[in-house]
Amino acid sequence: MTKGLDEFVKVSAKKNPSVAFLQEPDDMQWLRDVHLPGLPKKFHSAMLHGNEDGPTQIDVYESADPNYDDPVVTYVPDEEGVYHVQ
Repeated sequence: MTKGLDEFVKVSAKKNPSVAFLQEPDDMQWLRDVHLPGLPKKFHSAMLHGNEDGPTQIDVYESADPNYDDPVVTYVPDEEGVYHVQ
């Protein structure tokens, strides 16, 4: 993990202690298969807030090594558990 990414994860974890950071291609494919079908391939990393089986929020980044101030697209689940851009 780079210094920028390490700081980014620390800051996010302080806001929500149940945060998982995904950046490996296999992990991102899992995210697409399980929670975000149709997520464009331009997104190379994500943060899952809450339980990985049913996150309360998913933040996706184009960079595989994002900084805290990088652009983010946030997905949240609806009442049926389908994720939509917030």
